[in-house]
Amino acid sequence: MLSKSEVSSTQSKITIENLQSETRIDDSSVGSERILFSEFLMGVASSAYIYLGLVERPATGHCKLDLTAAKESIDTLVMLREKTKGNLTRGEEKFLDDLLSELKKHYVPMRRLSSGEWGMG
Repeated sequence: MLSKSEVSSTQSKITIENLQSETRIDDSSVGSERILFSEFLMGVASSAYIYLGLVERPATGHCKLDLTAAKESIDTLVMLREKTKGNLTRGEEKFLDDLLSELKKHYVPMRRLSSGEWGMG
């Protein structure tokens, strides 16, 4: 299980590396929209981390695996990537792709374990 600080560190690294140059633009309203978009993506991704049982649920302080809800969060990010194709900056595209890659890296093995694909023998 990842600690909150490890997830936060990973998410911060993705944010800083991919969006740092994107927020240094002259039009502050466009910069604000980009920041809001990245924060929205982070909110969806954070939900996926919680549903994957990698981060404690804020309400209970416990981790609980919910692969159905995790998949819904990941699918939401995939849908957003498809619907915003051609309208994102390179940094935003990379940010979204990196989030999806990181989430899928955790989701796929958990799904396989829960379905018994990696059984004994």
